[in-house]
Amino acid sequence: MADNTISSNLQENIVVGATEALSESMALLAGVQMDAIPDPGNKGQSFNVGEYEDKSASDVTASNVSPDAAASTFGVKTITLDTHKKANFKLKGTEFQGNNLDATFMSQVQEIVRACVYTMNASLMAQYYKIPHYAGNAARSIFNDGSSASVDPLADLGKVLDDNRVPTINRQMFVSPTENSNAKKVPELQQANTFGRDNVIYNGFVGRTMGFDLFMDQQIPTHTTGTLTGDPDVTAEAAAGGLTVGITTDSGDAVALKQGDLVTFSGDTSIIYSAQADLSISASGTGTLTLDRPIETTIAADETIALATGHGTGTIGIAGDMTGFGLVNRIEATDYYGTGTLENRMIVTHPSGVSLSLGTYRQYKQSLFECSCLFGTQIVDSRKLVRALGA
Repeated sequence: MADNTISSNLQENIVVGATEALSESMALLAGVQMDAIPDPGNKGQSFNVGEYEDKSASDVTASNVSPDAAASTFGVKTITLDTHKKANFKLKGTEFQGNNLDATFMSQVQEIVRACVYTMNASLMAQYYKIPHYAGNAARSIFNDGSSASVDPLADLGKVLDDNRVPTINRQMFVSPTENSNAKKVPELQQANTFGRDNVIYNGFVGRTMGFDLFMDQQIPTHTTGTLTGDPDVTAEAAAGGLTVGITTDSGDAVALKQGDLVTFSGDTSIIYSAQADLSISASGTGTLTLDRPIETTIAADETIALATGHGTGTIGIAGDMTGFGLVNRIEATDYYGTGTLENRMIVTHPSGVSLSLGTYRQYKQSLFECSCLFGTQIVDSRKLVRALGA
């Protein structure tokens, strides 16, 4: 009779292979601000991650009073363990006797680990709609200046971060496979060997350029932009500090904004906001637009709303200091699968703290192997991040 028991030697190999797959998939996750430890948790639990405020120095006035406690506190962002995902595969008892079991089995284990990591990665990328800062143009590649292949648009990304006083160290940029290919075609990067670098021509990767460590990421989101017809305007004055703006349409106007659309108001078109939810208003109607952050300066009644210059349908690369993202991660507290008996449970942990659960479940004449992840994501400081718009 075939035995579907997992030997201790194979268990050890599972952990080794899974750890390798976890490490190779951590480019984005390893850089985010996180509360991740291999401790038990349950879906729905919430955790606080520090939210840092922009500060400036002020005059010191000598006085005989104690420090202001309120001035020494900082805010927090609450992140909930709201996502619990799994990936699995099965082996029948007879398959345990296969001559090539070890290699095939380990490859499959690594695939389910990658599936979980990619889910966490995609969840972070999906937060792009909370980022109001951008550079580039959705009508062309981020590695094109409008006339030819170039790295010049990356200088614009850097300027946005400079204006937001983001340190120049630890700046990264994540782009789609297509944009990664576009980067390799930029003449300046192909000719980098003239000053001692041969990454693109000989090694096939770009590496660090224009102050960014460049990474290719298959989970880069694509944004489909909404539309504004006519001249929709602001219904009533929206005071600084608020999070919403009323919008009114006349007989020839219409609003069909999408979550993540970048918009400006005619009073100050240099201030850009990101729509936090879809908004549809037909002709001669009203609606409320929710913004990504408190209004910076009062938006007057009758100011018109417009899509930001260069904004449109296209890929959304992410650049900046990835600690602008927040991640919480725990191991599920209890066995939850329900079908079969949990035979072994192994925890795979990356040095950053990100942990996955690997379980083997004994079933009738077969065993199920499962990787699971419990996590939550949020943007904790959008100033550190900028969208890299591309076609």
